Amino acid sequence: MKLQRFFAVLCAALCLGGSASAATLDITSVHGIWENAGPAVSGQGTSRISWGKSTGWGKSGYTFAPTPGTIHAEEETPFNLGLFQHLNHPIRGSFLETTDLAVSFMVDGLDRTFTSVFSFAHWETANSPRTCANGERNRQGVNAAGCADRVTATLNLGQSDSFVIDGVSYVLDILGFYRGGDVLTEFWTRENAINSASLVGVFRTLPGEDNPPEVPLPGTALLLLGGLAGLAAVRRRR
Repeated sequence: MKLQRFFAVLCAALCLGGSASAATLDITSVHGIWENAGPAVSGQGTSRISWGKSTGWGKSGYTFAPTPGTIHAEEETPFNLGLFQHLNHPIRGSFLETTDLAVSFMVDGLDRTFTSVFSFAHWETANSPRTCANGERNRQGVNAAGCADRVTATLNLGQSDSFVIDGVSYVLDILGFYRGGDVLTEFWTRENAINSASLVGVFRTLPGEDNPPEVPLPGTALLLLGGLAGLAAVRRRR
């Protein structure tokens, strides 16, 4: 319920001042597979990959589980694309550095499958330094079980499909990771834990000669912060 309430508040914030003609897209058949992770990573071509030699807790890995059913999304309005998990365990041997998450989906009214590719960068940090890679002390906070690893994700536009509705080209983009009431562009993950976060998707318009003139829309980043601030205010009042 907290996740649903967050996206409802955020959607309301983004819709204020938005164009009345903003497209509404119904998305179905969402699937995600991991690709291009390198020879040391197993499970490529599936929704779960793993790497490293276990030190007693199992291998480390990534998983992705898409939001089931139909996703009703408006352009430039964030929505829950699916659940990302980093299984962060103490390991030896080769580490993941980069991988791609290829998310396929169908758009109601169009007769083909589209794919957006999100490039993940993984920073497997050393576990024992006194000061960890995130600048905080070891054995405290997110570094309680050893220094946290960092995960980031960005759209690989050159490898992603766009589609056209009413003469406007769209692409599925990603804003970041939703966790603990915040949308994060960097996801610091606890050692020896399953770290979960929702991937926040958004449909953006692409510039092009065939597109109509731009209609003023709310700045996503600013209103994103405004939506989060509003949610925090609601929580404080309670």
